[in-house]
Amino acid sequence: MNSIKNVQKTIITSSFVLLLVLIATLALHAEPLLAAGKQSAAYAGLNDKRLQFPDAQPELLDNTFFVPARDFAEALQLRFNASKERIRISSNSGNAIDLYPQDNLAVKANGDSLPMWMFVRDGRLMVPAAYIARYFGYEVGENDKLPMIRVKNKDARLDDEQFFTREKKVIDQERKTADLLPIYLTFDDGPTANTMKLLDVLDKYDAKATLFMVGNRMADYPDALKRIVKDGHQAGLHSLTHVKDKFYHSPQTALKEMNDANSNLKKITGAESTIIRTPYGSKPYFTKSYRDATAKAGYHLWDWNVDSLDWKYKENKSKWVAQVVQDIKRLKGKGVVPVVLMHDQKATLGALPQILEALTKEGFTFKAIEQDRAPLNFWEDKR
Repeated sequence: MNSIKNVQKTIITSSFVLLLVLIATLALHAEPLLAAGKQSAAYAGLNDKRLQFPDAQPELLDNTFFVPARDFAEALQLRFNASKERIRISSNSGNAIDLYPQDNLAVKANGDSLPMWMFVRDGRLMVPAAYIARYFGYEVGENDKLPMIRVKNKDARLDDEQFFTREKKVIDQERKTADLLPIYLTFDDGPTANTMKLLDVLDKYDAKATLFMVGNRMADYPDALKRIVKDGHQAGLHSLTHVKDKFYHSPQTALKEMNDANSNLKKITGAESTIIRTPYGSKPYFTKSYRDATAKAGYHLWDWNVDSLDWKYKENKSKWVAQVVQDIKRLKGKGVVPVVLMHDQKATLGALPQILEALTKEGFTFKAIEQDRAPLNFWEDKR
């Protein structure tokens, strides 16, 4: 009998140890687990207003609402103090909780600790909204028809049904508007030996794009240039040489390179372009004197708000494809037109169908940048 009890104890102890190992493993790897597959856009409200966060937006992951910790704390009128390893959120009444993101651990004011999934998104620490709100005395409400969490106190005037009904109408309209926003796919550094195949992929998905091309490469691929124009894509200018020291030598050299590239484009296709992208992006080199020179000549400067990092992970598309799709969806959810930086190269050609497939299923459309559209650039220069 004793031997049976000993076996039972051993089994129970072993199971408990395995459970602890599993919890520890989940904690150590919480960020990639949370970021994979089950992420969706979400909303948060405080009393009778929807919360708007400037950078990282609320997310719904595995049925848990996550919000940017600092912004959420400030909205709840809590203090937020960050050190290298610890973040403390505290109230005027003296209640506090310490967060240890590296360990996925929270320590309450009484010293009790508990596991808490946290992760970083767009440079912001994301924390579970419901737990933080309840810890500091707020009530929490959710709605099965809307991916939204509401936290409230005595200042709330609407009940949950009134609040969520109102917000659903507003969000539904916002989503319809966002769906109409195009996605601008852009490809730098062409034309190349891959350009024709790139155009084939775009054509398969009925996608239009903008190709920022280097002037001294155009004569090597005249058929590709002609097809770009004929198929309704946008031909943009990406300097003549793509040599940093030459291009950025002065505002005059930068303008001359764009003009020379434009002349090459016109000789081959008969078309001219007014949209430009500078080598390596416009910051920090393309300062006001450069922008004044090109704007006076009628050019519009474009950068991007989604960097695919295809230039960095040429040999491993799994490093960037899923993130690009997520970034595009996040911007669309905020009502922002995504301008995606990619490159006219073999590695991108292999990943492009996966991106287009995922976004086409969402009903998104891909358009070429219109030459008269107000540009997006790092300087917020709308000329």
